[in-house]
Amino acid sequence: MTGGRGADVCIEAAGVPATAKQCFAAVRIAGQVIFNGEQPAVELSPSEDFIRRDITATGSWFYHFSEYAPMLALFRAGLPVRSLITHRFGIEQAADAFARMEGKFGKVLLDYGIETAPS
Repeated sequence: MTGGRGADVCIEAAGVPATAKQCFAAVRIAGQVIFNGEQPAVELSPSEDFIRRDITATGSWFYHFSEYAPMLALFRAGLPVRSLITHRFGIEQAADAFARMEGKFGKVLLDYGIETAPS
């Protein structure tokens, strides 16, 4: 997709070490890797993954309110964010949903309007 150049930015939001490593492999020289949300330990080499390729890595726990308008504009323009949701749980199942995630799901939606999770 990038003609061998690599992506300008790669975002790891699944919380899976393998996809974190894939981000470093897919980002261009002098590119940026973003870690969003929780992440277990990932084996990275300062020389191989950062220094020799001039990669910047940034961690973010949440989105800043100033980012809401541009994200909403992307959604309204057709970015298929709904395709990221792989499981829906009722709010009363929040603890169970969180315990079961651990990199096995895409994005989990806690829905106040449903009573039980799909099987």
